[in-house]
Amino acid sequence: MKHVVSVFACAGFFAVANAQVSLQIASGALESAYAEWASDGSDSYNVYYSGAGASDVKVDAPLIRKYDSKYRVDVVGLKAGSYTLKVASVKGGKETASTTSKSLTVKAHDRAGFAFSNGHVPGAYNADGTLKSGAVVLYISESTKNTVKLDVVTSNKGVVTESVGLQNILTSFKKGYDKRPLVIRLLGNVTDPEVTDKGDITIDMGKKEGLSMTVEGIGNDATANGWGFRVKGTQDLEIRNIGIMNVDSDEATTSRSSRITSISGSTTMTFSTAMRVATRTRSRAMAPWIASYRLM
Repeated sequence: MKHVVSVFACAGFFAVANAQVSLQIASGALESAYAEWASDGSDSYNVYYSGAGASDVKVDAPLIRKYDSKYRVDVVGLKAGSYTLKVASVKGGKETASTTSKSLTVKAHDRAGFAFSNGHVPGAYNADGTLKSGAVVLYISESTKNTVKLDVVTSNKGVVTESVGLQNILTSFKKGYDKRPLVIRLLGNVTDPEVTDKGDITIDMGKKEGLSMTVEGIGNDATANGWGFRVKGTQDLEIRNIGIMNVDSDEATTSRSSRITSISGSTTMTFSTAMRVATRTRSRAMAPWIASYRLM
């Protein structure tokens, strides 16, 4: 039986029903995978991944970004293995057609180093690259930096406080009552938030144990533009894949310093001498570095 494709024409406009998404590139990376495709006029797109025992897991919508006439998705938190990505067009609230990538190879990060000694794993990810149980994920973009919200436990009686804005959320976590692993994902170019600590974002866990946090850039363009990170009283923190530029202090700092120059070449990371430090490389043009550390 012949396959019939319906074509509609109106005032010089042609549309092919159920045309598939055309992937321009799809590849595996370190505990992640990504794909890019040209816009076909769809209202939006849904993306799913399969592999390593998972099937058609829907990707968080903020991980799908538009760049002019091109879209890109970065799927993070994958353990090593073979995966496929499926991109589905959405029109009128319904998926109309989809395309599935070839098999993509995802590799593990190198977690060698003192910060990972004795089986300890800093940050909000497990040793295999997947999210720790109960982890909370926040997406910070230019449009959400001041409006992102999270209910944070702020007392030993379980009182929950709605915190708005990245710095206010981090300040609530400093109280130490909310033990959920926290992941902060930076999307694109993010300029100074309305609420900062002397122009930067301060991560201060008040020297409390049991708090795990990862701050990571998504894709190849995540940039803190005009601000940096001040880290103190903190352990089990991981910062990775973020470009830092136009910072007033020209550095991201911690209390009591010994300096380590990041291999991004754009900023100096300053760590406390009382912290275990490990760095590992991630392929990224702007800032291919990851710093993970914990208190000794």
